[in-house]
Amino acid sequence: MNGMKVLSIEASTSSARAMIYDSEKGVLRTKSAAYGSKIDRGGIMNINGVCDLVFTLAREITADEKDIEAVGICGTWHNMCVFNRENHPVTDLYSWNYTGYGKIWDLVRKDKTLTDEFYTRTGCMPHTTYSRTAIKYLKDNGLVLEDKKFATFRG
Repeated sequence: MNGMKVLSIEASTSSARAMIYDSEKGVLRTKSAAYGSKIDRGGIMNINGVCDLVFTLAREITADEKDIEAVGICGTWHNMCVFNRENHPVTDLYSWNYTGYGKIWDLVRKDKTLTDEFYTRTGCMPHTTYSRTAIKYLKDNGLVLEDKKFATFRG
């Protein structure tokens, strides 16, 4: 009797991974690859490049598999991407390690009243890893937000 086989795919901060897991035998195969500078430019990541790499690894390790019964998908980092009404990305993916908008919260933190108000309202201290930071940064740099959708992933 064979166990249930699951394909697990993951997009993390610096690499993509794929794994086949059998419920009786455990891990059968894994494969990973770093994004590299064509995909990740200091925390701004090409979302199509991330997806292409993840799916390429999945195709490679499942080439000889005929009985995958389930697929698990995960992302293990804070990030955000903006999409239009047709669900096409209109921005790159902004990862937690992007430092370009750090000055936004530096200014907020200098204002104790504003920092306290933000913390009281959200339960979070002002920090660059939050999607709100990326949204403010993109809006301040000309992105029209009214007709957009926001996808955020938290690991």
